Amino acid sequence: MGHRVMLACIGGYTFEEQARGQNIEILTSLTMDRRLYLPNLWSDYKQLRQLVLDKAIDIVHTHLLHDNWMAGLALRNLGKPHLLLRTMHRFDMPRSDPFHKWLFTKQTDHLITTSESMKERIVQRLSLNPEHVDVVFGGVDLNRFNPQRDPSIIRRERGIPLDAPVVGIVARLRGGRGHHWLLEAFPRVLRQIPQAHLIVVGRGELKYPLREQVAAMAEADHIHMIGYRSDDLPEAFAAMNASLFLGQGSEGTCRAILEAMACGRPVIGVDEGGVKEIVRHGETGLVVAKDDVEGLASAMVEMLSDTEKAKRLGAESRLQCENRFTETKRADDVMRIYEKVWAAKFGG
Repeated sequence: MGHRVMLACIGGYTFEEQARGQNIEILTSLTMDRRLYLPNLWSDYKQLRQLVLDKAIDIVHTHLLHDNWMAGLALRNLGKPHLLLRTMHRFDMPRSDPFHKWLFTKQTDHLITTSESMKERIVQRLSLNPEHVDVVFGGVDLNRFNPQRDPSIIRRERGIPLDAPVVGIVARLRGGRGHHWLLEAFPRVLRQIPQAHLIVVGRGELKYPLREQVAAMAEADHIHMIGYRSDDLPEAFAAMNASLFLGQGSEGTCRAILEAMACGRPVIGVDEGGVKEIVRHGETGLVVAKDDVEGLASAMVEMLSDTEKAKRLGAESRLQCENRFTETKRADDVMRIYEKVWAAKFGG
C-alpha cells in the first residue's frame, strides 16, 4: 500500500524469517525480551523512543501485553505526534486493575480485536466507550488456499480411499482445542458411516498422549495423525470433506477456519468466541456447543453423509472468504482505523 513498515520481534524464530522473506524491515536494536531483565528493558525503552524520533514513526501498533507496556511508557511526553494502538487477539478477559486500565484507556489511543464478541468483553470489562475499540477479522491467502488443490495427495499418503468421507482438524495439539471430545465423538460417526476417516493435523505437547490414546482405540485404522504440515497444508484441507474447529487458539482470528473455507470446505465450529461470526450455521457450516459429544457426532454425520450439502456449503464458504476475509480487506480496515484515530487526535 506504499507505507514504510518496520517490525520489532524476538529474533531467531520462524516469524522473523517470514518477515524477512517479505522484505519487511526488522528493528534489530530492540531485544523485545519479555523477562524482567532490567538492562534489556531499559535498553528497549531508550531505543524505542529514539527510533520513533529518528525514523519519524507515526504509528506504533502492539500485539502483546509486554510490548503494549513498553510502548505505553516509552512514548510518554515524546514531543512528536504519534499513535499507539494495541490488537487484543486472545478470547480472554483483559486485565482491569487500575494499572492496566490506565494503560489500555489512557496511554493506548485505540484497541483492535478480532471479533464482535471479544469487543463486547473488552468494552464491558474496561467500561470503555465502544468507539475506542474496533473489530478487524482475520484474512486468508486466497491464492494459496483454494478449491483447486489436489484432494488425493494426503489420502494416498495415508492409505485413505479416494471416495471415503473424511473429516479433519487442524489445530495445535494442546488442551482446549477439542481433540479429546472429538476422539470421543468420532466412534459414534463410524457406527453410522463405517467408511469414514478422521485426519488430525498439528503438533504440540499432547502429541504423544493423543497418539497413545488413538493407538488404543478400536477405530485406530480410521484415525490419521499426520503431524504438522507447512507447504502442503492446503492439500490437507483438500483431503477433507469437512473441517473441524473445536477450540480457539492464541491468535483469535480462527485462522484454520478461514483456510478451510478458502479451500471450499464447510466447517463444523464450536460455539465459542468469534467462531459463529465467521461460520454461518447452515450456510457455510455448522456450529455446535462446546463439549457436546453427541452434537458434534451428529454434525459430522450430517456433513459426511450429505455430500451435495457439504459441497454447497463449501462453495458458499469460499465466496464468503472472497467477500469478507481477504488480506487486502484486513489491510484496508486497519488503515481506515489509523486514519480515523489520527484525525480524532490531531484533527486531520
